[in-house]
Amino acid sequence: VAAGATISVSGIGYRGGGLTYGSQFPEGIQGESYAGGQTASSSANYGGGGGGSVEGYNSFGQIFYGSAGGGGYGSGGADGITYLNNGTTFGATGGQTYGTPTLISVYLGSGGGGSANNVAGGGAAGGAIILSVGYLQVSGQIQANGNSSSGGGSGSGGSILLQTALATFGV
Repeated sequence: VAAGATISVSGIGYRGGGLTYGSQFPEGIQGESYAGGQTASSSANYGGGGGGSVEGYNSFGQIFYGSAGGGGYGSGGADGITYLNNGTTFGATGGQTYGTPTLISVYLGSGGGGSANNVAGGGAAGGAIILSVGYLQVSGQIQANGNSSSGGGSGSGGSILLQTALATFGV
């Protein structure tokens, strides 16, 4: 990988959850994960973050939103947390940890949860790269990052598996 060059699968893993709108959808859509489809729920979808939620209204009729959860993979996704002036907190559950540290199986990362009430969709996750070569020289970048979201949960990173007899980095 030449200096200034990038091999990237950032944001092409599992999809982030879609946003919902209206009182009939009080919760955003979960992030997509290795184990199946998505639904409107603030609970995690295996590795996919839970969707944000409408938690109620204040005395001025303004909506309180619970933040969406982040996608999980090599580590758990962050729970969505919203703090209120009265000290209470609420938010969706972050995605669960899955996979193996030895990368016997390589997985895509999981998407972040989408928000409720038309705020923002969740971030897509990182994909997977497998490089199996005799010699690897990296002066550029190899990336499998998840995408962030301005109102939903962020997607998790993906996988990078390098199988090589000899490698040099930063040369």
